[in-house]
Amino acid sequence: MAPKGRTATWDRNLQRVYTDMLIQQVVTPYPVTPQDAIALSRLNLSRIRTSAQAQLATKGLDDESNAHLMETVARIDRALNAGREAGF
Repeated sequence: MAPKGRTATWDRNLQRVYTDMLIQQVVTPYPVTPQDAIALSRLNLSRIRTSAQAQLATKGLDDESNAHLMETVARIDRALNAGREAGF
């Protein structure tokens, strides 16, 4: 378990991979992907974004965790905006 205010490298990498998978499904889904799956991916990205922003508001996070959370929010914002621009 990571010390309070710190997200372990393993956890950050796992979060990054999961977020990448959701982003791909929203931005460039496979042609046979059901629309409900895309909508659920968008919903989960929104939830992750909300959670990351809430964590950023807390005090005592280390620089690596802050950077990870800030990058996560930025990447999700780009993906959700790209999806809207592409007409999803």
